[in-house]
Amino acid sequence: FERSIATTGVYFVVISIGVLVIGIGIALWLQTLKGRLRTLALGVVIIPWAVPGTVSGLLWSFILTPTGAGLLNSAMSSLHLIDTAKAWLNMPTIGPALIALTVVWGGTPLGVVIFLAALESIPQDIRDQSLTDGVVPARPFCSLSIPPIPPAFPPVLPPPPRLPPGLCPHASS
Repeated sequence: FERSIATTGVYFVVISIGVLVIGIGIALWLQTLKGRLRTLALGVVIIPWAVPGTVSGLLWSFILTPTGAGLLNSAMSSLHLIDTAKAWLNMPTIGPALIALTVVWGGTPLGVVIFLAALESIPQDIRDQSLTDGVVPARPFCSLSIPPIPPAFPPVLPPPPRLPPGLCPHASS
């Protein structure tokens, strides 16, 4: 029982950090793009969010199929990185990491959209003014870009895991 609680906690932390770091990074990158290139890039980033869960599951099962027909096994075999097909999800260290990767893949677009909205809340004239005032390039990032991001964390982060009521009678909820 304790192992499953610990595993759930690790998943929560890894997935949360993954979505935050990748989401903020992509949002900062998208903010530098303009016009049709930005629209195209944002469209590509949102694809995992638009794909229904069933289709996403089928896609990942095609990639991780433990036979030689799986996309990951096939690619690694053709690059001569593995000799035989691997059952990736059955490996004690790689399996959980791949599962976390699939969840991060599906959750990152929401983070990107919310963080991009937070970054876009900074008026462009304030950004331009900080650059014309001769401020070191890292300074506007730290003083202008970072402050609107933390308030955007709650909708992006998954809710913390909760134990069912009555499971641990002596624990307080």
